[in-house]
This record gives sequence, C-alpha cells and structure tokens, in this order.
Amino acid sequence: MAKTPTKITARIDYWESKGLSRMKSTKTQIYKTTVEKLGCLIDGAQMFKDEKHTMNDFRLSVNRFTLQALDPNYQPFNKKHVKHMTLSNFLYNPFCPYEFRSQYRNCLKNPPLPVYTKHPDVYQSLTTAYLKTCNNGIKTVEDLSVKDQSNLGWASNKIASFCKNRMGKTNELMGGSDQKIINAFLKACKSFVKYDPIRFDTGLLTRSWVWEKFPNYLYQQGYLLEEKPFSMSGWEAENANT
Repeated sequence: MAKTPTKITARIDYWESKGLSRMKSTKTQIYKTTVEKLGCLIDGAQMFKDEKHTMNDFRLSVNRFTLQALDPNYQPFNKKHVKHMTLSNFLYNPFCPYEFRSQYRNCLKNPPLPVYTKHPDVYQSLTTAYLKTCNNGIKTVEDLSVKDQSNLGWASNKIASFCKNRMGKTNELMGGSDQKIINAFLKACKSFVKYDPIRFDTGLLTRSWVWEKFPNYLYQQGYLLEEKPFSMSGWEAENANT
C-alpha cells in the first residue's frame, strides 16, 4: 500500500486532535474512503470539483464543527449523532439531502449557532453587521467569545420578534427589511453610548433600557410610523358589526 501523502495525514491528525471520531486502522475501508475524499478536497475533484480548499479552510470548518459536536453552548441540543460523525461523512455523505451532504462546506460557510438562537438568518445578519461596525479589534466570528455569541443570539431573537410585531408600522425608508432594522438598531446602540467603542459591546445589545429606548429612536429618525391614538368612537365603529 502506497504511503498516504502528508497533506492528507495532516488533516486526519487535525480532525482527531479535536476529540472527534478516530479511525482504528489505516487498513480499513473507511480509512481508504476518507483518504480519497480528502484527496478530492485538496485537488478540487469529484464532489469538490473546481473548489479550492486550503489547510486553513479545513481547520476553520473542523473547529466550527467541533463546537457543534462537543460544546453544550452551541446547537444542536442533542449531540448524539453529530459527535460520532466520521471524517468521511463530515466531508461528504451522498445519502443525505443535497444541502446536507457536506457538513464541511456548511461549517466553512456558517459559524455555529448559540444554543438558544431561534432565528439563524437574523443571527448571521446581526453578527456580520456588528463585526463591521465595532471598532474594538474584533474582526471575525472566531474572535468573539462564547458570551459575545450568546449575547448576539439573544439580541437576534429580540430583533426577530421586534420585526414581526413592528415591521408593518415602519415607513417605506425601512423597506420591510430585517437588515435595515438591524442596521438601525446598531446605530441606535452606538448613539446611546455616545459612540464610545469600549461601551459598544455585545452586552449592550441585551440591555433592557436599550430596547426601551429603541422604538423612540426609530420615531425620532422617521423610521417608525406614529400610531393612531386610541378612540372609543373609532373602536365602536370598527366593532359595530362584530
């Protein structure tokens, strides 16, 4: 049997060093299949045709998957199946629905979700926007602490709820867009702490007083329509036929 190239064994070693599933022998079929898939990943062949994946890409994806598989701070809640996933199936599993066939690709594209995050799309948008607007040296999701990511997960749930309840009351400038609400929220938070980069942290996004002031900020900026005052006569007219 030909010696396995170092660039492949380095990836296997990295995977196993994270506490993920290990292969018992280099003579098994699963080892042979894993080597073949890693070769495709490196060369951009077959299931990874025309794709370029460096060792840094591999480390990033595996690091993110490790959090999903072993860290209770991240989804999924039930880790029974993911923590025993083989490297071969992590790279590519043809028996899964198309979008789930490569956990490697999914993890490379998306960071893990904090355990109580209910709206992944809002979380991703909020995290990306926060990273673009903060000026405290944090550049990537991996630079955020577990607490930071948890705070962003909590805030994303709050934003999703806010959008659901208030989106119909925003004017045309907001365009019915969650992203515009997110951007407005971050701008509001910055203004509340007088643009102090030290005070503009993820904890600020979870403060109750921030959320109490946010609707008024939208009113002041002209983003939120004024609600009509309650009228007993109007209520009686609306409910006359009920």
